[in-house]
Amino acid sequence: FPSHEEQFTDKAGFRKTRIYLYVKEANFQRVNFKKLFFEQKLYEKVIEVNKLESNIFRNNTIPKNLKKKIRFPAELVYDIRIPFYFDQLNLKNSKLDYGEIDSKTKHRWKIDFTDIKGSFSHFSNDTAALIKNPFTTINLNTSINHKAKTNVEFIFDCLHPMKSFFVKGTVSNYNLQDMSPILSQLVHMEITNCHLRSLKFMLSGDKKSMNC
Repeated sequence: FPSHEEQFTDKAGFRKTRIYLYVKEANFQRVNFKKLFFEQKLYEKVIEVNKLESNIFRNNTIPKNLKKKIRFPAELVYDIRIPFYFDQLNLKNSKLDYGEIDSKTKHRWKIDFTDIKGSFSHFSNDTAALIKNPFTTINLNTSINHKAKTNVEFIFDCLHPMKSFFVKGTVSNYNLQDMSPILSQLVHMEITNCHLRSLKFMLSGDKKSMNC
């Protein structure tokens, strides 16, 4: 990360997540031009997104604003000014980098999600569309740190006041020793030899709690 990102804050000086998003190619199919011209809403059947690159970074050594409401990453779609609805968004050849600076150890760590492909079903920020069906389903295939094959499914209740969600997936064929440099700094645990054949997980929760 560039050095200036370590001091990335909001206007009041509180912690703020820095998100970089780049889309090289997006192909639209069957756009509803009537809604676009007369209601200023982007509605369509399918959008194909190719080579999306995203970089997310948080500096947890900077204090957070306790008066500010917690927002999930899935809520960022509401920052898009034009209301939209896609029956399906297909994603391919994409990647996501996530990094933090730990509040206690000041250690900077990063995880890469590469070769991302998958689909978003009923993807929208328009309340009129979400009232008919408030659930968005995301299915993704990716590799963690270019190695661990991962399949994950997210289900979001977009109109739930606490933004409830459900996640399930699998991680396979990964040498956990690759995570040792991060774990040794964050939780004082070192892995010398451990090969993960397969791990299945299932989570559900909201802004207040999470169950495994």
